Amino acid sequence: MDSATADRVRAVISKLGMSNKEFAEAIGMPVDQLSKALNGKRRLSAFELAVIADLGSTTVDWLSTGTQRQRLGLAARAIGLETVEYEDEAQQIASRFANAAEVLIELGIRPEPEALPQLKQNGWFVDEGEAMAKWALEQLNPDVLLTSTVELVSAVEEAFGVDIANSTELPVGFDGLSFQNDHLRLILLLTTENWTRRRFTLAHELGHVLWADARDYALAEELRPGIDNSHKEKRANAFAAAFLMPESLIEQEVAGEKVTVELFHRLILRFKVSPSSMAVRLNKLGLLDQVTFARFRRFRTRDSIDATGSSKIEAQEIAAAQAAWAPTHMVADFLTAYREGRITSKPLVELTGQPEWAWRELLNDDLDLYLAQPGIDLDLPSEDEDIYAP
Repeated sequence: MDSATADRVRAVISKLGMSNKEFAEAIGMPVDQLSKALNGKRRLSAFELAVIADLGSTTVDWLSTGTQRQRLGLAARAIGLETVEYEDEAQQIASRFANAAEVLIELGIRPEPEALPQLKQNGWFVDEGEAMAKWALEQLNPDVLLTSTVELVSAVEEAFGVDIANSTELPVGFDGLSFQNDHLRLILLLTTENWTRRRFTLAHELGHVLWADARDYALAEELRPGIDNSHKEKRANAFAAAFLMPESLIEQEVAGEKVTVELFHRLILRFKVSPSSMAVRLNKLGLLDQVTFARFRRFRTRDSIDATGSSKIEAQEIAAAQAAWAPTHMVADFLTAYREGRITSKPLVELTGQPEWAWRELLNDDLDLYLAQPGIDLDLPSEDEDIYAP
């Protein structure tokens, strides 16, 4: 480790009022290894720097270079934020995941995501949103749009190299948050009972990521379709509508029939979107006249569930929308490194919120289940169990 970085680590130790031995114990490092690092005879890994930065309430950038990272670019779906207080909180959340991705890059585990398309911008948000949706639908099987949101999440992660998490941590007023850099494409969704809203938020944030909006700070003041003033927000909404309700699948389901109340309710459960979103989409496609559009958009999701007897689908979607989970592939990568003895369990604890003792008992079949069905709870031992019993 170079002398300048060593000096900054010493400054952290001094600020904390710890001895070298106490500091080494706090970061989980043998004191002789810390001494070697401070004397320039050992290089600190990216993970070790991240642990030190976390303990010292600073950043890896400052420890490595003496400068702070510039404010992260974000794209967020939020309602009526009046202060920057919540923006700072969102920055902190995004930074945590960005640091985690950097650790995985340093370990040689995480490949950089493939390049995104560079579509032409013509200044018309609907055209741009629909053009990107067309490209996105070509990257996956459109039939996945007719499956559960859990399956859709998996398909999006695989097709676009996006890490997706369901979180209880988003700031007040945030429905979703996206962030991206050269190493990470991240979408965070708020845990909620409103499963149709969450599905639309997923697609909305994906639109931001694919257009690389999440590199530039863009905060929506309003959420409702048709009201957002930002070009990027309107474009993300146009993308979400065209992506979740592709014209070809809509026509396939309608099959030339008049869209009656009964058919409309079936479409709601088939595509798993809100009545207002479906009404707007059908109207745009010329399948609803203005009078019928005005009537249908007033329906509630509950009306469609009752009309179609789809309470089981609703229960499954609500359960998935309320469950908190960390990005599936990121967890798997850290778990692999942990089992190989290359890192401690700290990244797993930070990413999942599960305590350190619980991760010690995670079995391979639990991981396989987690990878197969993101959003379910990992079968970790309870705190009352004796995890050290033979």
